[in-house]
Amino acid sequence: MEKNSTFEDTHLAVTEPSSKVTIGVDCMFANTIDIRTGDSHSIIDIKSNKRINYAKNIIIGNHVWVGAHSSILKGATIADNSIVATRLCNYKSL
Repeated sequence: MEKNSTFEDTHLAVTEPSSKVTIGVDCMFANTIDIRTGDSHSIIDIKSNKRINYAKNIIIGNHVWVGAHSSILKGATIADNSIVATRLCNYKSL
């Protein structure tokens, strides 16, 4: 993690030794955020009997804002100057 990034209530789960989370500079993370490089369980192909859901790296660029209750899952790449948000607002025009 780089300098000037702030975290309120962020859960970072790097689930396998070969996976990683890279976070750029000047990022802000709100509360109740889940960042996971893997699924926390194996999925086995029934035909080959081999695991098919390995962890994947997560890359978060510079100056990214992640809003409350967001999940960032394996393989995600978030570009510089991005906003990540969740939950829909039900807006009704008068």
